[in-house]
Formats: sequence, C-alpha cells, structure tokens
Amino acid sequence: MYCCRVCGLRNIHLDYSKDVIMPSLFEYSEDNFIFETCWSDFSHVNSTFDKALITKWSALQDENKYFKYKLHIDDSKILPGKFKYLAQLNVARGTQRRKPINVQSMKQMFDPTVFNFTKMDEGEILFQVWNIHRKDKNNYLAINVSPIGFGHSLLVPSLYDCLPQVMTENSLLTAIELFLLSKSPALRMGFNGLCANASVNHLHYHLYYLEEKMMLETINVEHLAGPCHMLLSFPSKGFAFQLSKGQNIPIFVRDVYKLVNLLQESEIPHNVTVTRGSGFQEQNPGESRNHVRVYVWARKPTGPDRDIFKFVGPALCELFGHLMIKTQEKFDSVTEDYVNDVLTDQTEETFQSVLEKVKHLYEE
Repeated sequence: MYCCRVCGLRNIHLDYSKDVIMPSLFEYSEDNFIFETCWSDFSHVNSTFDKALITKWSALQDENKYFKYKLHIDDSKILPGKFKYLAQLNVARGTQRRKPINVQSMKQMFDPTVFNFTKMDEGEILFQVWNIHRKDKNNYLAINVSPIGFGHSLLVPSLYDCLPQVMTENSLLTAIELFLLSKSPALRMGFNGLCANASVNHLHYHLYYLEEKMMLETINVEHLAGPCHMLLSFPSKGFAFQLSKGQNIPIFVRDVYKLVNLLQESEIPHNVTVTRGSGFQEQNPGESRNHVRVYVWARKPTGPDRDIFKFVGPALCELFGHLMIKTQEKFDSVTEDYVNDVLTDQTEETFQSVLEKVKHLYEE
C-alpha cells in the first residue's frame, strides 16, 4: 500500500555540500503500478502519487520562494502540417533559468564545486521515493526551479552518491516505477544525456504533465530485433520499446538499458522520453493509453554553444514533438519545415550509424 509520512532530518555530514535531507517519504510497491489510463477521464482521476505530487508542487509554486519564476505559458499552438508539433512560448525560461553547464565530453566527471543537486535548498524537495521491496535509499523527487510545464519535477536517484549524468540500470528502473504510479496519460518523463542538452552533470530525470495528445503516443513503429523497434515515420529517427501490463518490469528496463549503455560506451549522445501510449500493434486506440512507450534517440552532440539552433534546441521534449520556445519572435516564425530539418539533422545520420550495432545487440 501507499504510505506518505514525514521523517525527521538526519544529521549526516557530506563532503560535497550539506546534511542529508530527509523530507516526506513516499513509499510504494508493485501493487500500486497503473497501466489503465485514458484521455477521456484524465482531468478528474488522479492516483495517490499524482495527488501528492500536484499538491506539493502547486503549494511551492504558490509560495513563490524556490522557483526562478512562476510557470506561465505565454502562448501555445499546434504547428500546421503533418507532424502536429506543439509549440509553447515560455519567455521566463529563456531569461531567468540557471545557466546550463558547459559539457565538453560524455566522460565528464561529477564536479562538487559547481551546481549539483546536493546544493539545492531543502525546500525544493517534494519527497523521497522508496520501493518497499527494494528500499533503495536517497531517491528524491524535487521541483525543477525553471519549469517548462505543470508539475515539472526532477527525479534524482541516489542523490548523495553524486553520480554524473550517465544513466544506470537501477536509476532507469526507479524512473519507470515512478512513472507507473501515475494514472494520468499527460505525464511525460525523460533523460537528457551529457552532450545531449543536459543542463546539470548530476544523475537526474525530468517529469511533467503535458495535457495535449501527442503524435508519438500512437505513431506506427517498425520492428528491428527482439524488443527493439524503430521510429522511422517521424523526423527524429530513433528506437522504441513498449511495456505492457503483465510484462516483467526489470527485464523490460534491462532491454532498454542495453541500448542506452551501448550508446554510453560508444560515447554517442542520447535522449530518452517516456510516455503513455497505445500498443505498437494496436489499431484505432481511441482515448485509451494502456502501454508505456520509451523512445531512445542517438543524436549529434551539443557543443559549448547551445544556441546554434535559431528556434529549437533539441532535447527530450523537442525530439518528442514538444517545442519550448523562448522569444515571441521565434514563436511567431517557427514552421514545421524548419523543425523537420532540425530534428532530421540531429538524428538521421547518427541513427543510421548505429542501426546495425543495435540490431546485432538484440539478435544475440
């Protein structure tokens, strides 16, 4: 069963920052995982996890003490064309967010002297998350102080291990489990790797609610090998996996992580997006979203100049079709053709370069 209780602070000193934070503890088990979601009732049906996240996040937003700005989407539109990109204007994020790190290499080590999540204020923590059967310690959910959407939070697994922004299998398992605690088809989750628009070199995942149906929830994919499929009918070419009710979740996570680990070992930048979706073979899914889709993109690296893209800097949101734009001029000018060119440029060549390796990985 769920348990959300308040724990006292533990006075354990760390070399890197301050005392270990012990905020509210959100406990869960496999019995709490949810696969049945539907757009027709998402606005009034929330899980215990959704309610806890939304309540605490909204209270901190109203308090207006820790956020860099109060979330306000200045404008929003679906770009005309085939791919139905969602463009949202968020001027505050362009002017008030913390300056991202300068990543030189995918092997860049954790640096305790620059900003990392051990330096965040205790008040930014929503709660600690804990699978009662594994009891992994130090997995925290915190607000993103520069939000792109409602409820935008950060899962920071193994916070005080001070790991660089390199995915681990165990952290991906925690992320997928957390995702399955939500009953909302609007919840999105993802990972920006080093040299792939990660802004902090400390292991973390993003999650936020995007209350708009997206094309990649139901788009057709093609089988490659084993559990791995290919996303070919969208400008951001990538790989896709699906989790269905009754599947072994650790095995599913291991399958996805095999690909991510291949990219990490090959020093190929990558982004990952997790969303509710239809089954890969499902026809006419309607409003139901009863599977979890995981997309993995191998892409070109971002360099020291993260502003090389006139309108869109592709990360986990943009590759998924959600465009965060920071100025009115760019919002007014962006077109589907431009976005197509950017996403294709960032993914096509790298996708083709790893395709045979990935196929061989899952044929073994």
